[in-house]
Amino acid sequence: MNRSLFLIASCALAFSASGAVLPFTYGLIDGRHYAKGTGNPEKYDVCIRIDNAAFVGSTITSISVPIPAKGGSVSPECSAWVISELPGEGEALSPLSMAEAKIVDNVLTATFESPVTVGDSPLYVGYTVDVTDCDAGTAAYPIACVAGRIEGGLYYRSENYTPKWHDSGNAKSNACVSEMTVTLEGDFPANSCVLTLTNAEPYSTPGGEAVVRGLLTNYGSAAVNNIEVAYLPEGEKESVPVAVELETPLEPLYGASQPISFKIPGGKELGESGVRFTLAKVNGAETVDAQPVSAMLKTVPFIPKHRPIVEEYTGLWCTWCPSGYVALEQGKYYYGDDFVALSYHNGDEMAMRSSLFPSRVTGYPSIFIDRGSRIDIFTTMKEWETAAALLAPGSIEVKAEWADDNKEEIVVTSTTRFIENHIGANFAVSYALVADGLSNPSWAQGNEYFGDEGIGMVGPYWDTFTKGDRQVYGLTFNDIVVNYNDPRGIVGSIPSDIEAERAYTHSSRININDAISAKTGNLIWQNKDKLRVVAVLCNPETRVAYNAISSDYASTFGKWDSVRGIDAESDSPVVSKRYYDMQGRELMASPTGVPYVVISLHEDGTLSTEKRFDSNR
Repeated sequence: MNRSLFLIASCALAFSASGAVLPFTYGLIDGRHYAKGTGNPEKYDVCIRIDNAAFVGSTITSISVPIPAKGGSVSPECSAWVISELPGEGEALSPLSMAEAKIVDNVLTATFESPVTVGDSPLYVGYTVDVTDCDAGTAAYPIACVAGRIEGGLYYRSENYTPKWHDSGNAKSNACVSEMTVTLEGDFPANSCVLTLTNAEPYSTPGGEAVVRGLLTNYGSAAVNNIEVAYLPEGEKESVPVAVELETPLEPLYGASQPISFKIPGGKELGESGVRFTLAKVNGAETVDAQPVSAMLKTVPFIPKHRPIVEEYTGLWCTWCPSGYVALEQGKYYYGDDFVALSYHNGDEMAMRSSLFPSRVTGYPSIFIDRGSRIDIFTTMKEWETAAALLAPGSIEVKAEWADDNKEEIVVTSTTRFIENHIGANFAVSYALVADGLSNPSWAQGNEYFGDEGIGMVGPYWDTFTKGDRQVYGLTFNDIVVNYNDPRGIVGSIPSDIEAERAYTHSSRININDAISAKTGNLIWQNKDKLRVVAVLCNPETRVAYNAISSDYASTFGKWDSVRGIDAESDSPVVSKRYYDMQGRELMASPTGVPYVVISLHEDGTLSTEKRFDSNR
């Protein structure tokens, strides 16, 4: 289930099936799929807990589960079983039902001749396998699992090395759940769904259409092909039906889900109005006692392009950090320039001197989107898509130019516009100098994914690591932050009182020779033409990011002449000033005894420049 969900409404639907088949698994959660075990030749008991009121009265008829047997061989003699409680250390199983299992194409299956009825007390459904040997120089791991924390999701014990039951689904670290699927039969409804809104604030411009985004989760025994949602605008008495045809049928697997979206008319005037959504039909069958979900429809003067900032914290020494490398490369592969990423290295040649990070980093690898909570790296694409669909409070554009012919300093100028008026707001911009195309034959990325079967590792770039060695050489690193003076936002870069739709411009300077490696003391960037500037719209107090954008490459920068445009005039009041020496370096305050340039930001968003000389007499 996606963690960024806002509103949940469940609906009870007409029961139309008797003795229906309903598969169930904990393995639907997003996360890394991998193999688990002690690594040794021995016998394993593995199970999950069935403890769901929706299953009471149904019978457990069969199971299926992948058997990776990574690094070894598994005996064809195996079994499946249902027990009422986990036995103590050294105690044998006391099955309520037991079945002979078979393994075909690395999948164990078994059907119970004596199905067990689910009651009010928990049941444990599992299997027993025997790892007979390990491949030379390797360790064997026969338990297929998915990284994630769900109580009851996975218990296992082994004959010799872990005789006590290990509660992996509730472990303090490296929690995971089984990929086992249990088949139940009972009076399950054919059509039973949960509609979840992933954006509780759909939006549009006046007279436009708003896109409502959500997640549809199947709890019925039938595949879902279409639904009908009734929406009721604020002040109206009759709801309007909206038909939604799913591009791909939602499979009849308990808890399976997929994103959906549909359009509704936007507001006619600027502002907010309430709207309620009710899941009215599933596969043409009317719902019973469906509860409405409330949302807020926003009508805004323009819709900012939302580019969520994705920030990765990593290092060559970090053996699990290839997952972050893949996430950022996949983001650019799928979304291009809309996917704005910053990669902060630690403890290697690409680590910049500043250790002031915009997020609180407690471990490596870590990824944050819009500087919220740390996310599961394997869900980066889904989390980014959800964030990109949210309405940003403002737009941001950026332009970068060389300050002079030496091409050592970059003048970066951002322009922001907001969809609403603000009084006493706390917005700011910050500028990160970013390098692409970094490589060195001696750089070795630690790699814990070597030899992994790659289950659940979807998309390009994974083969580099799953088919690689413990250390991977020859990588090219992109999105590397090489200098970032104010990662949490430049205080005063945007006025606190903001008028909607007005453009607010801010400029700053970045010296590319300040991009020094904390480890080597040398410049981090390798090709001046592959430098970029990423501008982030954020809150300097809360650290939350609202929007971001990257400039083009430095190879396309023009020459900035604004400091030479002396005596530009503006009648608008000055809201902030920045000071530069005649070489274009930013100063902390206006100097005395030397000529300097002052750049003034006016309330109307315009900039004016003036050359000054203040005598120290």
